[in-house]
Amino acid sequence: MTAFQPYYIPQYRTTTLDLVGGMTNATTAGIKLATIPSDLDITKPGILAFTYSNPIDASLIEWITYTSIDGTNVLQGVTRGAEGWGAKSHDNGCTIGFVFSKSHVNEIMDALTGVTTGVILNIPSLTTPKITTSINDANGNEVIKTPATGSAVNEITVTNAATNGTPTISATGGDTDISLDIVSKGAGVIKFNSKAVSGFDGWTPVTDSWTYASASTINVPSGAAAIYGKGDRIRFKQGAGYKYFVIVAVTDTLLTVAINTDYTVATPTAITDIAYSHQISPIGFPQWFTAATPTFAVSEFDNGSGGQPTTTSCRMSINGNICTLKWCGSGTKATTDTYVLISAHTFPTPANMSQYQCMGVGHVGLTGVYYPWNVMYNSAASIYLITQANINDNTTITIASFVLSYEF
Repeated sequence: MTAFQPYYIPQYRTTTLDLVGGMTNATTAGIKLATIPSDLDITKPGILAFTYSNPIDASLIEWITYTSIDGTNVLQGVTRGAEGWGAKSHDNGCTIGFVFSKSHVNEIMDALTGVTTGVILNIPSLTTPKITTSINDANGNEVIKTPATGSAVNEITVTNAATNGTPTISATGGDTDISLDIVSKGAGVIKFNSKAVSGFDGWTPVTDSWTYASASTINVPSGAAAIYGKGDRIRFKQGAGYKYFVIVAVTDTLLTVAINTDYTVATPTAITDIAYSHQISPIGFPQWFTAATPTFAVSEFDNGSGGQPTTTSCRMSINGNICTLKWCGSGTKATTDTYVLISAHTFPTPANMSQYQCMGVGHVGLTGVYYPWNVMYNSAASIYLITQANINDNTTITIASFVLSYEF
C-alpha cells in the first residue's frame, strides 16, 4: 500500500527561477527560487509548476516535487517530471507557480477515502473539536444538537468498554455533586430497551393503544404477559380525571381488573393517558375501593321480607395477589341454623383454596348478644359465615361484619 505524501501549497502564488544558465531536464540540485511566499512552511514538502503560464503551455510546463526548501531558497529532495508530464529544460527567470494539479487533488481524495492509505478519512485525531450547533448525519440531518452554555463547567462523559465491559454515560465536571437530567418532549417518555421508564411518582407511561373489552377487561397489544402481572396498578382516563384499577389476571392481549363500583371501564369511550405501576402505592392510587355488594342466600339471611340484607359498606384492597375485603351490614336471620351463605360475589376468584378452609373472621350482633363468625371457603363463587350457636328464625341482626384475606 502506497504511503500518502501531502503537499503544502500557498495557492495562486508565483515566483521565478534563480539559476544562472537555467536548468536541463536532468537537473535536480541547486534549483533556487527567487523568492519564497511568507506563509510557506519551507520544512514541508510541496509541488511547483515550472514555466507556468495561464493558460498553460503543455510543451513547456513541468511539475516538480520537493521535500523541503533550505534557508537559501534551494529545493531539496527534488523529483522531476511529476504529474506524468515528463522533465523539460527551463530558462533562468521562468515563472514558477504554486498551483494545484489534477493528480494532486486526486491523491488527496484517494487518501481521504482510503485508496492509498487503507483508512477512510485518515486525518489526525481530534482531541478537543469545537462543534458550534450540532452533529449531523450523512444526509445533513441533526443527530446530536450542542447548544452552548455560557461558562459551562459540567458535562457528560461517554466511556467505552473492553470485552464483557459496560459502556457508561456519566455526569462529570467541576462541581462536586452533579445530577444527570434526561428530558423527553411533550407527552413522550423515557425508554430503556424499548420499554418506558417509571417516573418518580411510581407510574410508567404506556404508549400502546388500549380499548374496551368489558366493564372489567381491557384489550391490549400482544405481549401483555411479559409486562403486567397480578396486583399491578393501572390508571387511565376516559374523559376527565383518572380511573384506577388493580390487575387480577393477564393473558397475551387482555387485562382483567378487580371489579369495583368506584371505577368501571366504559364503552365506547377512548382510553387515554395510560400508565401502570409494579409498586404498591404509586402517587394518587387509592388503596381501598368500594367493592360490589355480595349476594346472600336469602333463605338464611335477608332484610326481613325476602330481599337482600342491608350492606353498610363493602371495601376491598389488593396487595400483590392477596385480596383483603371488609363487609359490614345488617338484616334478619332466616331459618334456625349456624351459618349464612354468600351465594355469589364479584371479588377476585380465590386460588389454592379447599372447601371449608378458613378465609377470615367476623361477628354477628343481636340485641345485647354478639357471636363470632368464622369465614370459610365453599367454592370459587360462594362463602360460608358460620357462628358458634344457632340463631332463631326472624331474629334481627343489628350488625354483622367480616374481613376476608385470601390468595387469588
